[in-house]
Amino acid sequence: MVSKYYFLLMSMLIGVILGISLFLGEINNTNIEIPTPLNPHYLLNSDYISRNILQNSSTQYVEHTPIRIDGNADFAATAKLENWPGDGTFSNPYIIRYYVISYNTADLIDIQNTNVYFYINNNTLNGLNGRYNGIDLHNVSHGVIFHNIIHNNRKGIELWTTNDCNLTDNMVSKNNWGGIYLIDSGSITLTNNYISNNGGYGIRLDQSSEDNKVIQNDFIGNYVGESSQAFDNGRKNEFAYNYWDEWTNPDTNADGVVDYSYSIDGNAGNQDAYPLVSRFFDISRTSNTIPFSANTIAGLILLSIILCALVVLILKQKLT
Repeated sequence: MVSKYYFLLMSMLIGVILGISLFLGEINNTNIEIPTPLNPHYLLNSDYISRNILQNSSTQYVEHTPIRIDGNADFAATAKLENWPGDGTFSNPYIIRYYVISYNTADLIDIQNTNVYFYINNNTLNGLNGRYNGIDLHNVSHGVIFHNIIHNNRKGIELWTTNDCNLTDNMVSKNNWGGIYLIDSGSITLTNNYISNNGGYGIRLDQSSEDNKVIQNDFIGNYVGESSQAFDNGRKNEFAYNYWDEWTNPDTNADGVVDYSYSIDGNAGNQDAYPLVSRFFDISRTSNTIPFSANTIAGLILLSIILCALVVLILKQKLT
């Protein structure tokens, strides 16, 4: 009799484990299938960033005139004069930060002919609806433009013959000619930017710009007569998992990705094959509700049967 009850109890225990496994497996499968956010700081190590780059809420911003740099030597001299952190190396880049620049007489930050490492982060750049750009990089490499507010310029950010740079976590809005322009530039990564209400394309890749990545950005209201918020006349550029506010349905399988690709203007014939239904920053990695799929139902039924059997067994023991 003992062995019989022991066998029944062990069978119930195994059934409970299987039921719970099915149920928890279903919970784990509710993650939205979008890639892990790209590392926006591939030029630098994360420890350096956490110590030196991220904004401190108590930081006092300083008004500043437009900044113009031409060449590595000029960068070093300007950094010394302005008391900027860093020395332009991979492990200790120059940092241009905490400025409020509001002018309409020149590009607000203009850097040319450099290959030193640098950050432009935590600045507010207001062109006062003038004829100049917020940030202009020409023949530059190894730059990171991170966590800036750039608005009311001719173009928010323009890169000419520039390579190996990263644009991340910037708010680029209400610029008269467009948000971000890449001209004959390559290996530029744009991720987690909020690009909105610019008077032209949110992003334009032109004149042999190639091998650029435009991933996980929000594009809102950047079309004025165009059929798309982006333009690509380059080669081998990648658009993926961006939010385009005029292209948010249908999503018949509820995976957070619109069922149809988003077409990009331009001769490249490019597209974003995974346009997001919701703004990237609003998407939770895990759903707040658990759908009752076949695995969930099977697990609940198995648990119910086991509990009923256990109740019958206990009652039988008491009656005998």
